[in-house]
Formats: sequence, structure tokens, C-alpha cells
Amino acid sequence: MYPYDDLRKTEFYNDFMRGIGCEAGIGITVLRENCRSTIVTTMTSRADPAANMAAAHLLTQLHPHLRRVLSITRNHLAEWQHEQLSIFQAVGIGIILIGNNCTLKQTNEVARVVLDKGQLCSVNPCGRFFLRHAGANAALLQMLSVAAEPKQFSYMADYQGRSAKVTLTRLSRDKATDFWGGPTVAVIIEVTKPLHPEPAVASQRFNLTPAEARLTGSLLEGKSLKEAAEGFGVAEGTTRQQLKSIFHKVGVSRQSELIRMLTLMFGSSL
Repeated sequence: MYPYDDLRKTEFYNDFMRGIGCEAGIGITVLRENCRSTIVTTMTSRADPAANMAAAHLLTQLHPHLRRVLSITRNHLAEWQHEQLSIFQAVGIGIILIGNNCTLKQTNEVARVVLDKGQLCSVNPCGRFFLRHAGANAALLQMLSVAAEPKQFSYMADYQGRSAKVTLTRLSRDKATDFWGGPTVAVIIEVTKPLHPEPAVASQRFNLTPAEARLTGSLLEGKSLKEAAEGFGVAEGTTRQQLKSIFHKVGVSRQSELIRMLTLMFGSSL
């Protein structure tokens, strides 16, 4: 990969290789993508290229197996990242994972809604993710570089009439995983929520009747079916029938699921 005569003129050879008794290196490129290359190299005290051919042939034979190691490691990392996304999804926080060249690796549903709005962030026609904040974009590029500084960046922004906290942080597990998997930056989006979701928003989304929307509002305030029926001056059986209709339209089977879904979907007015 590098002529021996040229290698001997380098500081790397004179300051490092000679000091450990090495004269040459034998390497192979396992993967080349974008601006990064994954290279495996072994050093030797033999300077004669002919004498090093056996090691070169061995690395060539190992090449497909090294590619497989890389693939398995990345798949394992993707599974781990999916678990993290699910945790954020459960508490209504958006998270986007960004990889090399600002490519979108993974996102949860909360963040997908934010992406579709395009107010805080978006993906350009070339498939590159970008934030509508110059300082945050610069920090993102730095985190994806070899230097990886800074490791975290946060800012506040207006979003759909509310405030949103956007945090960028470079993910790191261990040196081997980071090396094989490449850099990953998490963009975490937290949007402020009202105390209760607006029933009118849910009514429009799921085509609820006025009576169903009124019942939904009471349930979101923490009232029981009996209390809601008494407040409306109707029989409890009537509110039960309305609740069944709401379940069918929203796609849930329990009252706790209804409250949780409406809070996650409309509590932040995403």
C-alpha cells in the first residue's frame, strides 16, 4: 500500500516502527465507505516484499470473514439502538440516530412526526439530515468526525407554538463497537406538554361525535365513567356505549391505553 523506500523517510517509521523492531506493514482494506476506511494491518521485521507475501495471502483469505464480523457487529448495534428508541418512545420523547455523512440511521415514531413537520429538522433530497439551527449543525458535523468534539450540544427552539429542547449527544459503548459501527449521534427532541391533551384535537383526528369528545375530555381529567355520566346527566350505560365507540375509533381496548395514547399523541401537539 506504501512503497518501502517512501516509508523509511516518514516520521512514523523513524519514530515508532524502528523503535519496536518493525520494518514493514502488511494490510488489507476490509471496507471503504464515504470518507472512512476500515483497514487491518500487521507489522513485521521483514523488509523483503517477497518474504511478506504469505502474510498478504492470508489476509486476503480472511477478508470475507472480517467483512462478516463487521456486519454482525453493526447488526448487533442496530438491535441495541432499537431498544433505546423504544424506551424514548414510551415516554413521548423523539430520538433520531445519525450516522456517517449525516445519514439517517433510525428514528422512533415521535421523532418521525417532527421530521415530517420540517420545522426543527429535515432530510434533504440527497438523504442528508440537517437541523434548522446553524450552531447545532456545526456541532453535529464535529461529533461525526474523528475528533468528535463537542460530545454534547443543547438548545431551545420554538415548535408548533411550544418550546422544544433539542439535545445532540455522541453515543459510545466501547472502543471495538465504536470502531466497527462508526460514529453515531443521537438527536433527542423534548417538546413541552400541556397538563392535559385538548379533546378537540383528538375529536378531529378520530372523527369523534360531540358526546364522545365530551366523554374523552372527562376521562382525561381523571374522572370515572360514573362521575362523567352523573356530570352529563345521562345513564352510566350510555357512557359505556360511547366509550366502546371511542375504543373502536382510536384502536385501543382499555381505558388506560386510551389515556396513554392520547397523551403521547396530542399532549405535545406534535
